Amino acid sequence: MRNGWMAAGLLLVVSAGGACARPGDGAPERDDRDGRWQEALEEDLAAIERLAAEGFADGPVPAHPSHPFEEIREHMQEVLGHMAKHLAGQDGPEAREKAMHLGWKMIDVDVRFAVASMLAHQGHMGEAVGELRGIVQEPEPQPIRYLREVEERIARARRRLARTSGALARAQSAREFAEQGHAELTSLDRRPKDYEERLRASQQGMIRTAGAAATSRVEHHFAEQELEELTGLRNHLRESMHGHEGHVDGERGRRDREQR
Repeated sequence: MRNGWMAAGLLLVVSAGGACARPGDGAPERDDRDGRWQEALEEDLAAIERLAAEGFADGPVPAHPSHPFEEIREHMQEVLGHMAKHLAGQDGPEAREKAMHLGWKMIDVDVRFAVASMLAHQGHMGEAVGELRGIVQEPEPQPIRYLREVEERIARARRRLARTSGALARAQSAREFAEQGHAELTSLDRRPKDYEERLRASQQGMIRTAGAAATSRVEHHFAEQELEELTGLRNHLRESMHGHEGHVDGERGRRDREQR
């Protein structure tokens, strides 16, 4: 079931791009900007909702290939094949971007369809339909939104690192200036009348600037650590997405072999 639902979910890359024909209509592949993907998805969800209205919510949906629910899954799997072929026929950064988007959408809908499948087979067809409808209402994959949020946090972390770097440099300069002033004061051959007062002030200044420098150093360290962790998270998300491009790469390999 899980693999079927994962493959079925790839129909939901309607906003990512790609093209396909409905099963049996004989239509050529279309441009991915004409909204055909969204229409195909809405048609399948409408079919699922009709099943729910016909009474399947009263009992579990059987996991049987002849059941209409499974036929919808099979159609979605066919859409996946068309999507992979379409992307395999394209080259350049835009095609790679679409493949990345496809991978993210796969991760996103895998969970949704697994949940919907479980609900449907438990007899909760209405909840299953609601889970699938949520994907239509949120066409952009959640991982892509998450990646954008991480990128925004990285930008903020870089600005914070720049601020803490400047603050640390100023704090260290202030500490060095205080230490230099204290050294000059204590090295005087002739001590002024207010020497003790100036000495106490100098000592307090060194303590204050040393504390400020230590605080700035800690803040700068945390800023560096935050940026490093966020960058690692972003790279991990991208690598995870690339791991789901195998169906596209497989189609490219098949196409290249046929051309040879």
